Amino acid sequence: MGGCPMIAQTLVNLSAGSRARLSGIVAALTILFIILFGAPIIEQLPMAALVGVMIMVAVGTFEWASFKIINKMPRHDFSLES
Repeated sequence: MGGCPMIAQTLVNLSAGSRARLSGIVAALTILFIILFGAPIIEQLPMAALVGVMIMVAVGTFEWASFKIINKMPRHDFSLES
């Protein structure tokens, strides 16, 4: 659960122009603080709501333009025959 917000926070930091490690450290400490001290509130949230947030992060971070180049990618034969 802690990995999902870190991926989103990294993308937010990069899109905001951050290039230093300090922004990642501050984000990690903030999320750690929320997890440690916000646990009584977080545990009251339904798991389906948390899954929904994670799915929206995945949809938001997916590179949709990759579908345009899928036919240009080389095909590999993964059969075990030599």
